Amino acid sequence: MFALWIYTTPVVIERLSPGATSDSPEYLNGLTWVGICFACYALLSAVLNFAQPWVFAKIGRMQAYAAALLLGASGIGLVPFAEGPSALLGCFALIGIAWSLISTIPYAVGSELAREDEIAKVMNIIAFSVVIPQVIAVLLFGLVTRSLFSGHVAATMELGAASMAVAAVAVLALRVGVKPPAS
Repeated sequence: MFALWIYTTPVVIERLSPGATSDSPEYLNGLTWVGICFACYALLSAVLNFAQPWVFAKIGRMQAYAAALLLGASGIGLVPFAEGPSALLGCFALIGIAWSLISTIPYAVGSELAREDEIAKVMNIIAFSVVIPQVIAVLLFGLVTRSLFSGHVAATMELGAASMAVAAVAVLALRVGVKPPAS
């Protein structure tokens, strides 16, 4: 997701208005569409949060998490190939569905599995597991983009999408246990 947050603007502007300069109407149009796409994914995510209990009952929490990661990977991976605003909105719809689940499931699973006296500690560990990769991304994405991808930020977004797909496979390999007994 962090690759999306960092690189969507230049990727979308390049896709919708190749060669646009920062003072051109085409550039501003691209910026507008980035804002619309992010608003749509955030709104869709917020609305879909209410459907989570139904989804969990139908397919299970960890399967929903893996599916969400795959949907997010698909949406992010397709952004650099989107042909116009409608296709972009489709990509961001996938991202919105994904975000509604991936932003909450780790906390739900952590609170379910943690002993009552350790819930705060578990929530903090989960928060750090989100923040530390973001810090690493900020420090390394520029270097990776320049060194491995010759400055092509769309390739860095593709790397982010591929990472999410790998995470989905890893989630399916997890065996989430039963709540440990209180000590």
